[in-house]
Amino acid sequence: MICLCLLYFYHNRSLKKFFLLIALILIVAVTNPLFGEQGWSVIFGPQKGATEQMIKDMDHWLADYAKIAKESFTKADADKPGTGAAGGLGFAFLTFTNATLKSGVDLILHETKLEEEIKDADIVITGEGCLDAQTAMGKAPIGVAKLAKKYGLFVNLNQIYN
Repeated sequence: MICLCLLYFYHNRSLKKFFLLIALILIVAVTNPLFGEQGWSVIFGPQKGATEQMIKDMDHWLADYAKIAKESFTKADADKPGTGAAGGLGFAFLTFTNATLKSGVDLILHETKLEEEIKDADIVITGEGCLDAQTAMGKAPIGVAKLAKKYGLFVNLNQIYN
């Protein structure tokens, strides 16, 4: 719905200028593309209650949406990491505004200066509510583990909920 609203607003001349004048930075928690094997529908649809048929339909619709957007907006890139974040908002904002995407975990690691704490540690323990394929798509535990690996540290990754 928000993507359609952005399309409407973008075609309104005064709002188009507004969207292109402001610099947006979107912080995304995942690196998923808009559609495909690792796209929004396939990865996040099941946790939202989508059936297999719904997932196939949504993925097809997102592919069509990306194709239509690309015809008018040359910077539309559905394969860019993070375009599948927040139900495709990453794609919409990159396509229709002057936005850039930033990794949420990279931002958090930088702002908390976690590297300063990790470099002298003996072990790193991190976790997430549910460890699954989504965890590897740019979520915090993977960012923490990559940082720990830089210093050759053992990482204990835990699932917090069953």
